Amino acid sequence: MKFTLLILAFISLFLTCCKQTTKESKSKSVVQEIKTQEKSKVEATKNIKKEEKRFFNDQFKYGHIKSFTPNSYKSHDLKLIDSTYFVDIIKQIESFSYNIYEPEIGHRFISKQHDIGKFRAETVSLYWGLCYEAIELLIIDQNDSLVNHLSLTEWRSTCESSSNTTTKFLNDSTFIKHIKTMEPGVDVNYFTELKYKALINHCGQLDTLEILLNKEYEEDILTPHNNG
Repeated sequence: MKFTLLILAFISLFLTCCKQTTKESKSKSVVQEIKTQEKSKVEATKNIKKEEKRFFNDQFKYGHIKSFTPNSYKSHDLKLIDSTYFVDIIKQIESFSYNIYEPEIGHRFISKQHDIGKFRAETVSLYWGLCYEAIELLIIDQNDSLVNHLSLTEWRSTCESSSNTTTKFLNDSTFIKHIKTMEPGVDVNYFTELKYKALINHCGQLDTLEILLNKEYEEDILTPHNNG
């Protein structure tokens, strides 16, 4: 009798251990499955972001450019800005000129600049009719909000004046900008020149560091009458 009770006690203990082992095994299996699923989600997200970044960078022909002058980077190889980018980014520029997407105007992607702090920096060429064109630096945050924009080059020609702007970057966020404006006169043309060094700060705004040139002057208009 004692032997039978001993056997029953052993069997009961064995079954309890097996049940506990099974529960622990199932618990470990569930935890492992959750970890595997989470890891798969993370990897999938990384792949999506990587693919989006690759596709996004493919829109721009150039990497970081240091010098920008009017009439530069006008190659027809540059990709046209699509309606999505125009609506999401360009329309944030406060100008009535960029309210409507018109692909025939020919706005184009130019370069993907180095990030400035937490912002991404991109350059595009923008046009307005036949008398205005500019290479614009767009400073964009992680939510695709346009934090700031800067005309790196600007060519404008009207009856009242014409302007010519160039920009050279000293590093990712520091640049020298030179603006030359001409107002036509009867016998002389009137010029103003402004050249300054500035920094794009951690908020995406501009800090002027130094005025390098600021002058006004006149130049005679050469005609057969006053040219001798």
